Amino acid sequence: MNSKEKEPNVFNRSARGRRKTRREYLQEQSELHRKLLEIFRYIGGLPYEEIVRVGHVLNKWEWPDVLPGKPENWDEMQYDEKCRWVSPIRRYIKASVGEKALLRYHHKSEFGSSDQAFDDWWDSFYRECSEECCNKTDCGCRQTEDRNNGAYYFYRIIEIALLSVGSFLLGAFVSGLVF
Repeated sequence: MNSKEKEPNVFNRSARGRRKTRREYLQEQSELHRKLLEIFRYIGGLPYEEIVRVGHVLNKWEWPDVLPGKPENWDEMQYDEKCRWVSPIRRYIKASVGEKALLRYHHKSEFGSSDQAFDDWWDSFYRECSEECCNKTDCGCRQTEDRNNGAYYFYRIIEIALLSVGSFLLGAFVSGLVF
């Protein structure tokens, strides 16, 4: 390759070690999406309890026996390759049965928790927060956790910036400087 030739648009390496072109990468993604849609259709026909179990098994980075379309070399795949398969399937299952059902199954199968013990944990972790509670800085509710993470402050800064711009424009309009 001389200095004036550009290297083709490449993404990652194929199984043989050579770099994939954009076309090969897009074809691979299209095939992945087609297979995922088939898996989603299959999951949609499973009983509720089986869907929850499939979600639990996938959460442990294993391929469920009842799920068709196991990718080739699943056991030898790297984390990022497995993630391309597991993440969309887990999102679909979570949207279908809900986070509470997945966590209940996990607590019962991994920790041997009873339904009552899980419900107590769920209520203490995901309890609703009252106005009085949210005035405290560390009440332990979900809203406090949201308030303590960086996204809360980012949105507050954006809100303040928008209010500042809006008040400036309103003041300019009233004084007749801009319009």
